[in-house]
Amino acid sequence: MLLFSQKRVTEGGFRASFFVVLWSALACVSSAHGHFSDYIFVRFSLDGERRIVGLDLWLDYQENPFIDTREEAHEILEEELIWQLEEQEGLLALSDLLPDDFAWQEVLRLPDDCPAPPAEEGEAHRFLHASLDFADQNPGPGSISLLIPTESSQAAIVWLMDRELLASDSLSVSSAEEVMMLLAGDFTPSFPFVESKTWVRGVSISGLFGFGLLGLFVLWRIARRRRLHANQ
Repeated sequence: MLLFSQKRVTEGGFRASFFVVLWSALACVSSAHGHFSDYIFVRFSLDGERRIVGLDLWLDYQENPFIDTREEAHEILEEELIWQLEEQEGLLALSDLLPDDFAWQEVLRLPDDCPAPPAEEGEAHRFLHASLDFADQNPGPGSISLLIPTESSQAAIVWLMDRELLASDSLSVSSAEEVMMLLAGDFTPSFPFVESKTWVRGVSISGLFGFGLLGLFVLWRIARRRRLHANQ
């Protein structure tokens, strides 16, 4: 795994050299692996306590020399990447994490904060894009990490982003906190889930509230019945 920490480099005053080193390394690995378009791009969105609140994935299927159709890109993203969830047994595919009503998107370019060289003139990219918001719903408790299987031919460029920066209008490649390149057998660090708004340990807060009201109603009925019997 190649790891680049922009935070550590920029603290030393070498922001410009960071991108020279990063893009040079990406170019070297890309020349050995194939083409920039055949990488899976993965963004972990983190809060101030480095808890994961969002996950985005992109895969080009138009300029990618190894993918011919949208369906192939869909299968790679859903089934070939492996996700390790702490406190849960086994390894999961992305399809295990997606809600039933999940909608895939198609975009023509990567986001401005993606730490990859810009597209060359004349290239017509088309990316399959998945976006998950763990602040609203997540499979927690525990943490999550990404693993590229040892037998896989896929490679991924992963970067970490502060969630607050994603809401700004000044995103650029320099916005990423850390950048990782994952090849077969590599994995990311584990990031704990943020406590979601609608789910706590797999149970919805609205569901808990409903059960609580039902319990209070049952207790009220029992107490009322006892008072009626006592007055008879």
